[in-house]
Amino acid sequence: MLNRNAIERTVKRIAESLPEDVANLRGDMERNARSAISALLDKLDLVTREEFDAQCALLASTRKKLDRLEKLLTDPD
Repeated sequence: MLNRNAIERTVKRIAESLPEDVANLRGDMERNARSAISALLDKLDLVTREEFDAQCALLASTRKKLDRLEKLLTDPD
């Protein structure tokens, strides 16, 4: 799941950038922007930092094992 705080910060920045004469629309804009950003990011099928780090560690471990096996096959001594 994505960091909802980051989405909230983005929505707040967008809302704060609105001109004062449309400030009364800020609530609607915030709800719509939050929904649109969340939907867009969900479609991107992103992974969390923890999932990414776990996969990197697994890949590094697999790479070490593969290197050892390759060495055994090419240098049987």
